[in-house]
Amino acid sequence: MPELPADCQARLAALRSGGNLMILTGAGISAESGRPTFRGPEGYWTHGSDNYRPEEIATSSFFRRHPEIA
Repeated sequence: MPELPADCQARLAALRSGGNLMILTGAGISAESGRPTFRGPEGYWTHGSDNYRPEEIATSSFFRRHPEIA
């Protein structure tokens, strides 16, 4: 197996140290997984849902109450 570049080795060492990991992704990641997007033609920002307004859905309290929806 070829040796990893130095920057990759540093990242791998940090992961192995047991610290916290945060991954940031772009806005379209949900579309790839088949989940509705916020801004697409069928998205929550476009029309909301059958039961909730977009402003309600995009909150942490909504997610805690309805994780299966959010």
